[in-house]
Amino acid sequence: MDLKIVSIAEDIIPHRGDMLLVDHVEEIDKQTSCGTIVCNIKVNKPYWDQTNKNFIDLWLVEVMAQSVACVYSLAGESLKDKLGYLIAIDSFEADISKVANVGDRIETDVKLLYHIAPVGGWQCVARIGDRVVGQASFKALVDEGGERLNASL
Repeated sequence: MDLKIVSIAEDIIPHRGDMLLVDHVEEIDKQTSCGTIVCNIKVNKPYWDQTNKNFIDLWLVEVMAQSVACVYSLAGESLKDKLGYLIAIDSFEADISKVANVGDRIETDVKLLYHIAPVGGWQCVARIGDRVVGQASFKALVDEGGERLNASL
């Protein structure tokens, strides 16, 4: 399945403008909550360092988090009127800054490891072509009630 984020972004993730980092959904497996999400590297996005002409490694976490939100929403429950939070990064490795170029296509493979509502454990592997440029495992929380969590907690 190839769904364009542009036409479905409002129902999937709340990001807009420069903060919408993912471009489209390559495939989703609803039975396993796995999928592949694509981010095309562009000069005008916050992950691109104009001075050093490279992709800033830590922005790959945000690309992965948005990819997880897409898989969660399309494979299971919609995130419309809900908020998701990245609550823990269990592991993160990136080697993207030296290899990524404007125009490259980052494909992020997303896999749900477990879901004990409202928390899910996720594994992501990001590739440019055949080269792995980053991987992470993290926990995300979905505010099932649709209300914003109290920021003072």
